[in-house]
Amino acid sequence: MKSRELIKVLAFSGLAATVAACASAPAPHSMEMQSEAATLWRQTCAHCHNLRPAPEFTAEQWSVIVTHMRTHGDLTRSEALAISEYLRSVRER
Repeated sequence: MKSRELIKVLAFSGLAATVAACASAPAPHSMEMQSEAATLWRQTCAHCHNLRPAPEFTAEQWSVIVTHMRTHGDLTRSEALAISEYLRSVRER
């Protein structure tokens, strides 16, 4: 293999490894938002209910539940979306 081709292959391999590592690791901002959503879920929902395990319901069921409970829990739209996203992400783990 010529040295130019070898450099291209090595550069591409390094780039591919970097992209894969970034894609698989959650961003710190994302982790922080999930932590806030988890706290919001525990504080808001546990105020009136025993918390249900996230895998107990499908993502679609959680969406309906959170939408319905949004008015009862006095949640903003963004808080309800954060809780729904958090529950979806926990189900996928």
